[in-house]
Amino acid sequence: MAYIPNSKPLPQWANAADLHGRVELALHADEPEKALICLVRELYTEGLDEAEVLGLIVAAQARRRAMEEAGQPTDEHVEDAIVSVGDCVSGFCSPHALLQRELTLPVS
Repeated sequence: MAYIPNSKPLPQWANAADLHGRVELALHADEPEKALICLVRELYTEGLDEAEVLGLIVAAQARRRAMEEAGQPTDEHVEDAIVSVGDCVSGFCSPHALLQRELTLPVS
């Protein structure tokens, strides 16, 4: 796994060994958008496809909404990173910003 500087404590349930925990680890980095982009590329090399990666991103967004509804503080920069990277994975972005599996994996 790529090194992601981490300045914020992870939620208790987050485990860096599972996929959701790895997303949370990226979102708790000093630069969550860059860290999440790195993670997406890493997940593609591990065999996940766009739908699976997007599912992880949507789940992270749902966790943030649940936190807001419960009155817990959330970081606007993290929410922006989630939306931005989700758009890049889904193709709702400029062509140069696409984060799609076939554009990430090396040609064999």
